Amino acid sequence: MLNLLENLSIDDKLGLFSILCILSILVFSGTINRKIIFDVRQGKIPEALRNFPVHQTHPDSYLETKSKLSHFLDLLAADNKNIELQLNENDLNNLYTKGIQINKYQPGRYFYYSIQEKYIRELMFEYPVILSLQSYRTREKIIYFEGLNQRNQLIFDSKMIKEVVSTIPFSKSSLILFIFGASKCPALLSYDFDKTIEYQQAMILIEKLKSVEINNHYLIFKA
Repeated sequence: MLNLLENLSIDDKLGLFSILCILSILVFSGTINRKIIFDVRQGKIPEALRNFPVHQTHPDSYLETKSKLSHFLDLLAADNKNIELQLNENDLNNLYTKGIQINKYQPGRYFYYSIQEKYIRELMFEYPVILSLQSYRTREKIIYFEGLNQRNQLIFDSKMIKEVVSTIPFSKSSLILFIFGASKCPALLSYDFDKTIEYQQAMILIEKLKSVEINNHYLIFKA
């Protein structure tokens, strides 16, 4: 084995060392991930998970929100003017959970929405997470609307990345596209999200909007 290593070039040795480091990190991360899952099952719950809010919902609540949204989209498709849709934070969470009561103690990625006076607050908790010493990840997104654009302020728990601010058009807003039926998740877009019929249908409706605003704890669409 030593003779084999001696015959390797410097580049080969560096490559082998990198592979061994990656394998060691993956094994270590896997061990931590198994531990957090075991700890949660035993009632040893991380404070961040314990404090993560969960929307209390019911299928009837989801159907009520879905009916209100569908009625607005039908009017929008029919080119009705001076129409308005108001969604509160319960509506947003109903659309996300689809009326299913989430069990946050099962491994997965979870979101929760609250609407403040002038912005939407999106919380995320995900576990287990590969390559993380604490085996879970949290993120907070503050969402504002400026004209027909969405402004995001992302706040991470990472020591390397604390905050990222960006402005995007509605055509790339996961939340808006989710509400209009073009995305399966209100917080994430698939890599080919803009290559579907659902996306084309949603954009036809989105382009009819006059404004999107947040006021008095409501997300308001006007056309």
